[in-house]
Amino acid sequence: MLSNSSDQPTQRMPVGSMGGEMVLINPELTWQSLSNEDKGRFWLVAVRTVGKKMLPDPHWQNLVKLGLAVVVEGSLILAPLGVFLLQHVVETELGWVADWL
Repeated sequence: MLSNSSDQPTQRMPVGSMGGEMVLINPELTWQSLSNEDKGRFWLVAVRTVGKKMLPDPHWQNLVKLGLAVVVEGSLILAPLGVFLLQHVVETELGWVADWL
């Protein structure tokens, strides 16, 4: 009997294996798959980017590898995918603030 890849059981791929596509496909899964340390780093880069204060590159390669941040002139800033994830996280993780106000 012949088989092809569609006969194989579906496997969840690690976030980094698809590059930035996983962020666009499922930002919730991407956010959940980040370690607490990477989440903290992401927030720090996001706040510095939004505040237009460049963060000297601390060599957080995991954010760069996932496509969430880029190094520009020696500083780490959010990449477009990082901005997309930030928007999702603010809407979901901080949505209670809007309800509270």
